[in-house]
Amino acid sequence: MGREGIWLDQPPVEPVDVARWRGDEEFAVCPEGARDKSLLYSPSPTPYGFLIPGHRYLFKHSAKFYPDQFWTEIIAYRIGCLLGVPVPPALVAWDSDTDTCGALIEWFLDYPGAPPERYVSGGDIMSDMIHGYDRKRGRQHNFEAIERYLSLLARKGKLGPAWLPWWCDALLFDALIGNTDRHRDNRGLLEIHLGSTLDALYQAADRLQFYNVPRAELPDIEPWLEPLPRDKRLHRLNKYKTFGD
Repeated sequence: MGREGIWLDQPPVEPVDVARWRGDEEFAVCPEGARDKSLLYSPSPTPYGFLIPGHRYLFKHSAKFYPDQFWTEIIAYRIGCLLGVPVPPALVAWDSDTDTCGALIEWFLDYPGAPPERYVSGGDIMSDMIHGYDRKRGRQHNFEAIERYLSLLARKGKLGPAWLPWWCDALLFDALIGNTDRHRDNRGLLEIHLGSTLDALYQAADRLQFYNVPRAELPDIEPWLEPLPRDKRLHRLNKYKTFGD
């Protein structure tokens, strides 16, 4: 954990050019998630005063059909700062070799001078807790299991009591930005010497892209605004229960 939730001022005339940045030895092309992304090291020294020299950053591209989608990461970061929740800094960047724009997200592990950390994803935790857990689809993951696990860590003194307010902040933040992507692999624990802490709220803006959809392509919502008897409401919810997956 490092600068999550801290407002960084990036001058409008200083988009970060990552064309000459060194890729991570293991994950130069990051395998997680649906959108293309690269894990890169900032140069040391860096010409940008708002970056950490020699630190890792995730250069996250837009989806092919939404070239301005990367802005959603930056907007979500700014909203997180206003709310005081731990969202990693997200900055405007581009690759001058490929003429590709993207969000440059500060990696939440291994900050200079910080103690060694190990990240454990929520999916791995659920796999250990739930017999027969479907690691690929993760449909069995649930907040009741999360609560039991974190309460146990807190009782053993391995996690501070602030884990519940952290989750309240996370759910409020996701609701405000319309994020439905807080699945088992977009949350986890950072294991630090003699204890653990909840990770930063990364992958925060994957559903803000909804607002990039042209109005003509949006589903007709007028019928949803009409009052319905309870039985018809339940029928409609069952019919569309997978909407947003």
